[in-house]
Amino acid sequence: LGTSCWGQYQVDKIWYPCEIIEIERAEESPEHPFLYVVKYHGYGNQEKLSRDKIRMCEPKDNQPKNNAAPSNQEIKTETKVQEKEASQEKTEEGKPVQKEILKEENASSVPSFTKGDIVIAGAKRSRGGLVACRVEECTTDGEVSLIELSSSSKLTFKEQADKIRAMRKAIDLSASEKKDALQKSCKIWAQIDANTIIEGIVFQSYNASTGKLKVMIPSLSQLKSLSIEQAFIPPDLTGTGLGGTGGMTVKFCTRAGFMATKQDPTKRKRNQDRPVVVRNIAHGSAPPHRDADIPKIDLLGVLDGHGDEGHEVSQYVMETLEKLFRKYSVEKLRSQPKVVIKDAMKQIITLLKKIKANSNGEDKKVPSFDVTISGTTACLTLKVGKVITTGNIGDSRGVLYRKTSKGDLEAIPLSRDHKPSDPEERKRIIAAGGRCARLGPNQPMRVLPRYANYPGLAVTRSVGDFWGENIGLAAIPEFTQRELTPSDSFMVWASDGVWEWLPNEVVGSIVAKHLNDIEEAGKALVEKAKQKWDQNTKGTYHD
Repeated sequence: LGTSCWGQYQVDKIWYPCEIIEIERAEESPEHPFLYVVKYHGYGNQEKLSRDKIRMCEPKDNQPKNNAAPSNQEIKTETKVQEKEASQEKTEEGKPVQKEILKEENASSVPSFTKGDIVIAGAKRSRGGLVACRVEECTTDGEVSLIELSSSSKLTFKEQADKIRAMRKAIDLSASEKKDALQKSCKIWAQIDANTIIEGIVFQSYNASTGKLKVMIPSLSQLKSLSIEQAFIPPDLTGTGLGGTGGMTVKFCTRAGFMATKQDPTKRKRNQDRPVVVRNIAHGSAPPHRDADIPKIDLLGVLDGHGDEGHEVSQYVMETLEKLFRKYSVEKLRSQPKVVIKDAMKQIITLLKKIKANSNGEDKKVPSFDVTISGTTACLTLKVGKVITTGNIGDSRGVLYRKTSKGDLEAIPLSRDHKPSDPEERKRIIAAGGRCARLGPNQPMRVLPRYANYPGLAVTRSVGDFWGENIGLAAIPEFTQRELTPSDSFMVWASDGVWEWLPNEVVGSIVAKHLNDIEEAGKALVEKAKQKWDQNTKGTYHD
C-alpha cells in the first residue's frame, strides 16, 4: 500500500505513474491471486490491475510487457535493488563509485547540426536543464552557437568538450502542423517552464476551444496543459508519431456482412476479416542485436478470408504471422524486409499444405479446415523505424495519407488490387492455363478453370485456394516501399468490403474527421461502407 509504481492504463495500454491504494483477493485467478487498486498520478483515475499490469519502474519504450509476475519476496526487494544500482557501480578494483544517471544522450552521441535546426539542449541549471534553441552557427572545430527560443539569449557549446546533458534535433513543424501531428499517446519533449524541457506523453490532443493539449509528465507524475509552442517532436517520430511505437495508435473495426435470401432476408455472413497488429517486434526477436540499435518494428495489415472456411484460414494466418515474425533477427527485419515477408508467406503456404494433406483429420496435432477452395487475402506492412514495406496478395488494400503544403489530404496507395479485371493479372492467369470471365451480367470477373465454371475466385492471388495453384492463383506478394515523412498523417488497411464503393480519397476524408479518436474513425468508415452497399445492392448484400 502506498507504493509508487507504473500501471498499464486499460484504455490505451500505455504505462502511467500510479500508487497502490488497496489490495483485494482475486479467487478466480490462481495465476494472479491479488488485484491492486491503483490511483493514477496527475488525473486521479482508479483501476483494478492484476500483478502483470504493474511495474516497479517504467517499462522500456513504455510498452506493455508479458513477463511473469515476480514473487512477493522479489516485489519487496525490487525497489531497493534499483535504488542501489542507480546510485553506484563498482570499478575494476571493486570500490564503489558514484554514478550520475542521465536519461539524455551524452556528448559522444551528439548528432551533426546545420544552421536553422531546432534542437533541445542545455547544461545543469534546473530540474530538467533543457531548453529549445535554434542553431545559429556551427564551426569546423565543433563549436555550436544557439539562440534560445524563449529568451533569445545566446548559448555556445563545444559538442565534445562541454558537459551538456543533451543536444538533440527536433522536427521543425508549424503550429498548425503540430495540431494535427500531436495525437494521443505520442511521445514528445514538453517545455514546462522557461528553463525546463522534459519527456512527456500526449494524454489528450489539441483542444481548439482551450488552445491547449494535455500532456502526462511521467517523471513528475503530473498532468499538464500546454500550448502547441511548448511541445517539441523528437527526431525518431514523424509528425504523427508514426516513427515510434509509443506515438502510433492502432485500432481496428469490423462487422459481418449479409446475403439476403427468400428464406432469410437478413441472413448474416460469417465475418472472415482479421486484423494483423504485431507491435514492437524487435524486442521479441531473435538476437543478435544491441538495445541501442533496435528500431521500432511493427507488422500491420488486414486479411480477408473467402470460401466456406475462409474465416479459419484468415484466423490461422493471423496467429501464425506473429509467431513467425518474432523469430526473425532485428538485422534481417531491418535490412531485408521483402525477403522476410516472402519467407513468412512461404512458410505459411507450407503449413497450409500440411493442413490440406491432413484433410481426413488423422493427425490430431494438425488443424482441420478446408484450404482447397477456401483462402484469404493478405495486405501486410512491415514498419522498421520510418521505412514501410508493404507486401500484398489479393484485393485488400493499404493506403498512406499525407498532408500537402496546401493543407489537402493526399492518398498514396501502398498496394495494387489483384483482380481479374487488371490486364496484367489477367494475362498472367491465362498464360498459366486459367481463364477469366463473368458468369452473369452483374457478376464480377472471376478466375476460373480452363474448361469449367467452378471453383471460381474474384482475386488473382490468394493464400490458400490450392485448387487454382496450377493456373497462377498463388501467394506471390507484390511490394512497395517508402520512407515516412513528417507530413504523413495516417494509414488505412481494409478489405474490399470498404474499397468496393469508397475511393481512397473518400476513405481518407472520413478518417481525417476523427483523428482525435481513431476507434471512432473505424466505426464511421465501416458505417459508411454499409450505407454504400445498401445503395448499390438495394439492401440485399453487404461484404
